Amino acid sequence: EQQKKKSKNMSQGVGIRSLYDFQHKKLPRPILPSSPDVSCGGHFSPSCEECPQGNGAAWCNGECVWNKEQQKCLTMPGKWNYTHPDYRALVSVGPFQEVVNQDDVRVNIILVKRPLEPNEINTWALFKKYKNDILFLGISSFEMYPRSSPNPFSSNFTNDLYTTIYPGFLQMERNPEQIFPKEVKTVLLSESDFKLDISLEKSFAFEKKEKKKKKKKGTASLKKRYDWVYSGTDQDVADNCVGWSSYAKNWSFALEAMEVMCSPEFNLKGVVIASKNKQNTTACTIPPQCKGKVLQTTFLPQDEVFDYILESKFLFIPQIDDASPRVVTQALALNRPVLMNQNIVGGWKYINKKTGEFFHDLSNFRQSLSNILENERNQRYQPRQYVMDHLGNEKAGMAFLKFVKDNFGHRVNIPDNTRYLLPGSS
Repeated sequence: EQQKKKSKNMSQGVGIRSLYDFQHKKLPRPILPSSPDVSCGGHFSPSCEECPQGNGAAWCNGECVWNKEQQKCLTMPGKWNYTHPDYRALVSVGPFQEVVNQDDVRVNIILVKRPLEPNEINTWALFKKYKNDILFLGISSFEMYPRSSPNPFSSNFTNDLYTTIYPGFLQMERNPEQIFPKEVKTVLLSESDFKLDISLEKSFAFEKKEKKKKKKKGTASLKKRYDWVYSGTDQDVADNCVGWSSYAKNWSFALEAMEVMCSPEFNLKGVVIASKNKQNTTACTIPPQCKGKVLQTTFLPQDEVFDYILESKFLFIPQIDDASPRVVTQALALNRPVLMNQNIVGGWKYINKKTGEFFHDLSNFRQSLSNILENERNQRYQPRQYVMDHLGNEKAGMAFLKFVKDNFGHRVNIPDNTRYLLPGSS
């Protein structure tokens, strides 16, 4: 009853902010966006038939295939055969993400990867129109979604909205039965469980180079440049790290932890990624005792972030209101352990004796910090092996496929040769 009252109270004004809004507010007729251009290989065109531009088969690649008999460029057979006719256009809409199998064949499932903004009225209308023809599932990859975030810089909604409107959810809650209604099917999977091949390949390549360096220097081990690394996301530098991103990354606690890590007791060197503006002229304030011990960087491309992780002993994750930070599994795949806030909403499932340490707050941070340093020094962690044993496209994808078959097999036509499913690129 209290939730229903809250839903009604939040329904004042424009947009969808509650289950009550979704059930009672009238939405306009949805406008389907035009389908995005297809990849012809080295260029894009509105359709495969338009790819050649008079150049024949040489310009018919990517998502298309050249038909010799018809002398035409046609859509590659099978890629879209299992989806609704409007699927391609729908997955070009912001929060909607396609689902593919191991052969990049689309299936008739759309993942909703973040909350819809209350004023994304056309997106809400599209969802309402197609939700019975296409299987829409939620997936945890943003803040506390499907729950509303306490972040003061985020849009609020009632917790009954996204936990109810999808028939299933790939989620990260410790106790999903306390969050979702019984009729909503759930599985312990997150966006961060997938697509870890690049991180794994980079870790093996790095170790190969390190092995050559050690052989050349005649030493058993090489000292890492940094002790820890903390990855921000364009940390609201103009406002001295006060804003949406900094709140999401728990910057206020990170500063307290830095004081400990930089203190004479530990005297550690670290990297704080994305705590300088893009012009590299202004940085967020860090504790004075960290001067000369902490490198602050601008927002970096992923490959450069990986380089810093590889040059560090461990990844520091102080977040709480985070659905499952992708950088955690990437760091584990790079064979680096993680020091994680035990209160984090998602990502907690990755930490065990082989992958890192938890801390609860500042009261036990020193002990956890000492533990990860000692265990790293004695090579007790095996984070990359954990990733290869439990995560990645094949392992997580097989769990995703089983979840769909067990609960929604009557709604989705899955290609016979499908071994696993995974979130697509949209």
